[in-house]
Parts: sequence; structure tokens; C-alpha cells
Amino acid sequence: MHKIMSKQLTAFLVMTLALLMLGSVALQAQDSIKVMAPAQPQPLSPEEFQKVIHSTNPQDWMKILAMTDDQVKAVMNSKVLVLRLGAVVEEWQALSLNGLTYITDEQAKLLAKNEVNLSLDGLKSLSDEQAKSFSTYKGKYMPQAYKNDDTYQRMFGMRAGGVLSLNGIATLSDEQAKWLGKAKCFELDLNSLISISDLQAKAFGYFTGAILQINAIKTLTDKQAKALAQFQGKIACVALDKASKDLFLKYGGSLIGQD
Repeated sequence: MHKIMSKQLTAFLVMTLALLMLGSVALQAQDSIKVMAPAQPQPLSPEEFQKVIHSTNPQDWMKILAMTDDQVKAVMNSKVLVLRLGAVVEEWQALSLNGLTYITDEQAKLLAKNEVNLSLDGLKSLSDEQAKSFSTYKGKYMPQAYKNDDTYQRMFGMRAGGVLSLNGIATLSDEQAKWLGKAKCFELDLNSLISISDLQAKAFGYFTGAILQINAIKTLTDKQAKALAQFQGKIACVALDKASKDLFLKYGGSLIGQD
């Protein structure tokens, strides 16, 4: 009897020790995650922020990594929104916040209300609520080159304007794609998106703008090509392999540079 109790006690102690060790490992893992988690970027001080939003140098605007709600409102009211792009002669009205790596849902709602081209290429991910907000974005200014293009005039007239650029987003949920596909802008840029699901292809097929840029996508299934080909504008997709491109064109899709 004594031996049996001794064995039971030993087994109990071994099990207790094992549980304690597992608990210790779990705590260490949590601590490791906390250490590795990137720190949320901080908004600029009021003084630095004022300097930036009065600058015509796009590189200065890259200093904005995060903003307070009041700073978002100040940016929306800034008069310094005309940026000249390289050798292009025309001027584009643009709110270029490509240094921004973090926004709240409320800030996305505010930014989506602006009427100039909106560039947020520094964002790596979106929440569903943010994608929903961007679905309401409709810019006021259309690039002059498109205004003079007979094809776009015939298809879209002057009813839509603005470019929504989210070139840092590599993956989307089906829900997010559904909302972005409803964006009211002239052009939607998602050039870091590396793949799409069947539902996402269908969502983008419903996009009512003129141009969809998805240049990093390499392959499409038959179902995706057919759904995406419902899009009435032109798609930029330079990485698309020949088989996928042929499928897309077979279903009546239009690729920039393939006319």
C-alpha cells in the first residue's frame, strides 16, 4: 500500500512539474511576442507637424507616420496639396501620405471624405471598417491625360475622378475586397496585392472606376479571370503570366497596353 501511494505521489509530482514547465514556456512565448510586437508610431509634435503641412516637398510629408484626429482634419484643410510629378507637365491635386503606417478607423473615415487623389502606400493592412470607409472615396480631380482619352471619355465621361492608392497592401480579406470594389474613384491602385480569391475577383469585377492596378498578381484561375473580366475599365497587371492573361482576354477583359 505504501509503495502504491508513493508511486501515485511521484506521478502527481511529475505531472505538476510538467504543467509548471508548460506554463513557464507559455509565459515566455507571450513575453517574446510582446517584445517583438512593433511599437505603434507616434504623431509628430504640433510644431513639427505645422512645418510639414506647409511644405511643398513630398519627402517632408513622409515624416508623418501617424496622426491625431485633429492632425487629420488639419491635413484635409491644408492648401499645400498640389504636387508636381517628375517630368509630367500637368499638376495633380494629391494628398500624399505615403509615410503613414498607422490610422484608426475614424481617421480612415475622415480621409475618405477628401476630394483630391489620396495616396496611402505606407499602410500594410486595413481593418474591415477602414475598407468600408474607403469604399465611399470619390476624388474630384481626374488626370489630364485621361480627360483627353477618347476611350475613357466614351466609357466614363467626366462622372468619376480621383486615384485611391493603397500600394502597400499585400493581402485583403474577402470582406475588405468587397468594400474596395465599391470605391467611387476613377482609379484604384493595389500593386502589392500578390493574389486574389474567387470572391475578391468578383468584387473587383464590379468596380465602376476606369482603371484597376494589380501589377503584382501573377496567376488567375479560370473562375477568377472570368469574374475579373466583368470589370468595364482597364486593368494594369504586368506580372500576369501568359496563360492567365489569355484567359482574361478570352472572357472579354481589357488590359492596359493590350489594345
